[in-house]
Parts: sequence; C-alpha cells; structure tokens
Amino acid sequence: MVMHRYARERRKLVDVLSGHIGLERTQSVYAAIDDLLARRLLAVTPYAGKSLLTAAPDYLVRLRAEKLTASAAALERLGRMPIERFESLGQMTDAKVLESFHEHVCSAHRLIRLSFFESLAEIEGLADLRDRAEAGVEIRVLLGAPKAMKDLRGASHEKRAKRAIRSWREATRNWPNTEVRVARTTQDIECGSSASIDGRLLRLDVHEPLAERSLMGEMLLAHEAGGNLIRLFDHSFDAAWARAIPTRRWPLIRRAAGAWRWTATAGVTVPVATALQDSAWRDLLIGVAATSLLAALDENRTRLQVWWRRLTRDS
Repeated sequence: MVMHRYARERRKLVDVLSGHIGLERTQSVYAAIDDLLARRLLAVTPYAGKSLLTAAPDYLVRLRAEKLTASAAALERLGRMPIERFESLGQMTDAKVLESFHEHVCSAHRLIRLSFFESLAEIEGLADLRDRAEAGVEIRVLLGAPKAMKDLRGASHEKRAKRAIRSWREATRNWPNTEVRVARTTQDIECGSSASIDGRLLRLDVHEPLAERSLMGEMLLAHEAGGNLIRLFDHSFDAAWARAIPTRRWPLIRRAAGAWRWTATAGVTVPVATALQDSAWRDLLIGVAATSLLAALDENRTRLQVWWRRLTRDS
C-alpha cells in the first residue's frame, strides 16, 4: 500500500489485495485491514462522500514504536520509489501483448470492457473470457458497425464488420454475464483493440485509426496509479455503450421499449380517452393521456429537433 499509494474504499482495497501471498482468502484481507486500522497504521480519509483507506501519515513512527524498525526502514525505502503509472507492452504483434492479455483477463473480478474494430471472435484469450464470465464477471464487447467501419477504413471493411458481429454473437451466445453491442459511429470505436479491467488496468492500443490498422499500434498498459486515464477510457466506453445497438433480441426489445414507452402509452390512451363518454374512467384516462403525451414529447425531443432542423433547412 505504501509503494503504490493506495487510497481505496474498503471493498475495492480488498479486491486489490486479494491474491497476495498470505491474503488469498477474502476473510484474511478483511482481518488484515481491521488489524492495521486498530493499530492506527491505516487511516480513514473522507473524499467525495466516500471513506478511503490509506496509510496513516505517521505509520513509520508507529512501526518504530512497535519495535518493527526493519519493516519501517523497508517501507520508507518503498515510499520513495517512483510510481509506475504506465508501461509499454510493445508492438501489438509482440508475444508479451498476447501473454499479458491472458494474465490481465484472469485477474478480473467485476467488469471487463473490450473494444474491437472488426476482429473475429477467434482472439487469443477467448477461453479466458468465457471462464471469467462463468465466474460472474460482467463482460461488455463493443464492435464497430458496418457503416462506421466503411467510413473509417473503406467499403471492403463493411462485410468484415458484419462477419465480426456474427462471430461474436455466435461465440458468446451461451455465455452468462456477457453482452455484445455495435457502436454506431467511428468516434465511438476509435479506441478499438483496447480493454479495461475492473477500472484498475487499461490496455490501450495507441495508433492512428484513420491511417493505420490496429496491429500497427503500440500497446500501453496503464496501472492503477494512472487512474485518470483509466477513468477517461471507461467513461468514453460507457457513453459509447449506452448509444450502441445490442446484438441480442431481448436487450434490443428492452431498449426499444424504454425509448418509446411514453409514446406508446400516449398512442393508446389518447384515442381511448377521446372515445369514452363522460365518466370517472374518462377523466382518469384524460389525466394519464395528458401526462404520457407530455412525457412522449420530452422523450422524442431530440428526434423532433432533428426533424425540425431538416424541415427548416429544406424550406
């Protein structure tokens, strides 16, 4: 914790420390944290409405007071070590890039974000992804839409993108906790061939997608100390994910139902309320119809603005 300057919520700190020697079991990590808190070697720091655990400011003094001078000296040296925020894993075709993908995927506990341009589901590490999905890890795969890939790389890549979508949809058909979506625009897929692991590791393929293939890039690995870069990628990915099109039927139906629910309600209640004679039911339906009609206008505000701009531009 001293070397990496950890400042984490208890739950996230447990995830980080789990797997270290002597801390293989979650209960062991919790016990170690409680012990360090009781000895005031850890401190609780409020930050943005959260309680973060970090090394106490005077942990060296307390260690020496406990006659742990060797530990204090070792930690003091570690505390002066430079923080490793990111490193280059080499060119995308280097063996280290593939080998580290296996290691990083297998370390996932909560969420894996994957972004591909038009790669088929024949990548190294596909079995590792399936294993993590079966272990309860959520996996999100974002692919480039055929039109987006055509705009980005040319007409021949439209068919390649379609094959990639079919490939991933078939490969993950029976996987739990896994969803594949298709990014609509080139901007949403610019960071293709990249991955984020639990919001603590980022594998970023650095290249110029307008002029290069992803395999011509360089893979950078951002560690936890590069948190702002990781969060920037995650936020961008999540925004693209929200706009993307699901490839499975039920998520697509849920998306459509969510997008048009008030419009559908207004479409049903307005004619019924108009047809009914004066009664309490008619008054009730008029209220529902008015509410749903206003909500439908708000729901379709963006679409109406686009239509209005087109109408005024054409006129």
